[in-house]
Amino acid sequence: MTDQSELEHFKDILNVYTNVVNYLIQHKAKFKPAKGGAAAHTAEGEKDDVSETYMTYEEANEIAERSKTGPGFAISLMKDGSKPRPKFVEFLRKYNLLSQGVLDDKKRLNQYFRVGGVPITLQIGAGYQFLMPAKTFINYGWVNINYIFDDSGVTALKCWIPKPQKFDLTNQRLNALVNRLAQDPNYKGLKQPVYEKRFAEFGLHDDAITPGLEALFNQFNALKVIAERNAREMADETNGIFGFARLKDKIDEAAIRPVQVKLEDAERTNRTAENLIFHGAPGTGKTFSVLRAAAELIAADNADESGATKELREILDKAEMSGSNDSSVDSITLFKVLQKNPRFEFVQFHPSYDYTDFVEGLRPVPVKADADSADSADSTVPTGSGFALQAGTFMEFCARARKDSGHQYYFLIDEINRGDISNIFGELFFLLDGGYRGVGATTQYANLHIKAFSDKYLNEEGKFDIPDNVTIVGTMNDIDRSVDSFDFAMRRRFRFIDINWQSSIELRFEGDTTAYPQLNKVKNLMARMNNAIAGADYPTLNADYALGASYFASMAQAESDEKYDEEKAVTWDQKIKPLLEEYLRGNVDGKTIGDLQNEWNKKDDKSASDKK
Repeated sequence: MTDQSELEHFKDILNVYTNVVNYLIQHKAKFKPAKGGAAAHTAEGEKDDVSETYMTYEEANEIAERSKTGPGFAISLMKDGSKPRPKFVEFLRKYNLLSQGVLDDKKRLNQYFRVGGVPITLQIGAGYQFLMPAKTFINYGWVNINYIFDDSGVTALKCWIPKPQKFDLTNQRLNALVNRLAQDPNYKGLKQPVYEKRFAEFGLHDDAITPGLEALFNQFNALKVIAERNAREMADETNGIFGFARLKDKIDEAAIRPVQVKLEDAERTNRTAENLIFHGAPGTGKTFSVLRAAAELIAADNADESGATKELREILDKAEMSGSNDSSVDSITLFKVLQKNPRFEFVQFHPSYDYTDFVEGLRPVPVKADADSADSADSTVPTGSGFALQAGTFMEFCARARKDSGHQYYFLIDEINRGDISNIFGELFFLLDGGYRGVGATTQYANLHIKAFSDKYLNEEGKFDIPDNVTIVGTMNDIDRSVDSFDFAMRRRFRFIDINWQSSIELRFEGDTTAYPQLNKVKNLMARMNNAIAGADYPTLNADYALGASYFASMAQAESDEKYDEEKAVTWDQKIKPLLEEYLRGNVDGKTIGDLQNEWNKKDDKSASDKK
């Protein structure tokens, strides 16, 4: 729903900026360059005094030729992206383009060109160059509204996100963002990624808000939200930090990835898939995040109207989990409902888990009791004397996926490093390779495959394969066994993605200070403790032993400072101290547990800036 007060203020700002543009169009001859004037984008070695000058068309073009990027005038309007520059204020005052009440109130003026706390700036070309539509626009975050005009004044407005400029290396970040947005399904899903209307339809001089203006504002905000989220995720990726949206995207992208094919094979579908392992320190939220991602991906498939998926969709809608943090999610309920869905399967590896459990093998089956047995009243007493070939969890799962090729299936292996990988997967190592999806292999028990078994669990050729529509995701804790301990055959077939303790903050809390009022304190405490753990003072510890956000959840939710201190003491005694004592067992050269306790007990500053 549109915020009417913000919309009214947006209209006021649009009016001011439109008056500026129209005035410049109508009074071109008034603006002459000051001595030493230059453009915002100058040639190498050229002085930049654009903040104090306007230019003529000829001089602007001359600089544009030398700079090869074209001149800009935006820097003369706003300081630090938000506060109007003195020269611009003088311009507004001199030509009566903004009310004197606003101009005379410095505090009010400094906040005037903002909507929802976000600065809105007018970007125009130098001198007559502002007549070029590509050089005259309103900027709101990453989003632009272009002015389209002729000699009579502004004729139309267009909302857009700028296209990347290959020749301008200074815009590499913007280029990367634009390319990323092109792949964003939310951006693609907007009905009008570029919105354009005749200027009169926005009714800036009308008393009421016109539908055209509200539509423009909504489009503006929708694009801004998408662009800001992608920009934030790009920054996280640069810093190696994973938020939930990025983790879900990785799982979604792993499903099917197109590869380059020769022109003569263009009509042939050539696809491959990736298998993922999310690894990191304990308590970083890897398993639950994958569960939640699988749930959302299944629920988002509107073509699936099965009862199990409808129930899952209802749970997610009720918890308002999609696109929000997990504070309102009943994880046990979610897991129970997800396990009932045939498109999802969960297993946890352990030392006793083997090929028989995972793929197929001979396992005990109930048999009829002997007629003379005391248990003869029960005809299916599991005496343990009978064995039969049975499909394992993964074979059964692949059979379901094979019969439902129109939907994606998700198989989660928790603690994937705690099992004997070679023993569990057997010949599946070959099939796990993304390029061999749909290729069949003869399994170890092929000589026992009867027709009924083959029809149910194998492909048309009577062999076992992993269908295209199966996504395999594993999770593991680095301290249980290092990633390096996996043999190369395993590592080559999985993509390993590190979830560090900074990522755990995003996965667990996602910056929600409403549900987690003590989040800033928790972030600072986590940074202090984990920096100490990864430091040189503890030879037996490293970043793999970091404390994930799950250990701090109750502290972050504390409703008061007093409650936070109580939860902090309990968390140390019941969770952190026992864990660190186990980590430091046998540490004779480094500092003691007492030193880490001193770090824990330091005062946490609630007002400190967020540290990831």
